[in-house]
Amino acid sequence: MEMRVTGKRFGGTVKQAVPEKKPQLGGQSPMGKARQDRLELSKRAADFLTEQAKQMAEELGRLGQKEKEESGGGSLLDSYKKQMDIMDKCAKISASISAGDRVPPEDLRYLKEHDMNAYRLAMVTRKPKRDPQDKKSELSEEDIREMESGRTMASGADAASEAGGE
Repeated sequence: MEMRVTGKRFGGTVKQAVPEKKPQLGGQSPMGKARQDRLELSKRAADFLTEQAKQMAEELGRLGQKEKEESGGGSLLDSYKKQMDIMDKCAKISASISAGDRVPPEDLRYLKEHDMNAYRLAMVTRKPKRDPQDKKSELSEEDIREMESGRTMASGADAASEAGGE
C-alpha cells in the first residue's frame, strides 16, 4: 500500500521568498501549483478503503435487520411506549425510596434490573423517617410475571453452565 502526502501542512519543504504582488489565477500559487494539500493513493490502497467501506455498510445493514427482528414486527411507537412505562415506574419507585418510605422487595428488584443508576441514587439520597409509609407496588401482575420468567431463564442457564463445567 503506497500513500504520498504533499503540502505545506504536512512537512513539505517550503522556500521562503519575498512575496510579489501579481494577480492570482483561480486557486493557484505564483509557481503554478494548487494552493491546497493533496493526497495520492495507490490503486491497492484505494481498493482497500473501498472494501472497508463495503464491509461497514454490510455490518450496519445487519445491525438494522437485527433491530427489526428483535422488535417482533411491532412498531417503533410501541417499543417507545414500553420503555417510557418502565422509566415511569422506575422513577416512582426511586422517589419513594428517596423519600424514606418502605417499598416492596419486588419493586426494588425491578428497579435494580431496569435502572441500576436510579437504584443507587435512590439509596444514597434516602432520607430517614420516624414513621415510614408502606408503599403499594407500582408493578402490574404482568411485570411481576416477566421478572420471574426472566429469573427462571437466567437460573436455568447458570445451572446448565455449571453442569457443563464439571
